[in-house]
Amino acid sequence: MDGRVTFKGGADFDTVSLTETPITDTVTLGLGAGINAAILTKSSITGKLVVKGGADDDIVVLSETPVTGAASLTLGAGSNTLTVDTGTVGALKYAGGADADTVIINAVTTPASI
Repeated sequence: MDGRVTFKGGADFDTVSLTETPITDTVTLGLGAGINAAILTKSSITGKLVVKGGADDDIVVLSETPVTGAASLTLGAGSNTLTVDTGTVGALKYAGGADADTVIINAVTTPASI
């Protein structure tokens, strides 16, 4: 997919799923309020990845999805889960909110800030 991918969720449950999708620019996912999920599987992002969650629980999974640029994940309040099993990420920054979060990183090559 040439160009940017932008998603802006609403107040209810939102799910974003990208499977086997090469993206040649920045991906921006605004998950909004509600319980949300962003699942990226066997895709690739040559630009940045920006994910912003809302006030409720969010789940973000990067599986076999390399990110050439920086990945910035700010999931906010709620009990959030981040799973990265991807190989390479240009840089990885994660920030959660006041509730308990789970962060799982497997076999990733990157400078990380959690």
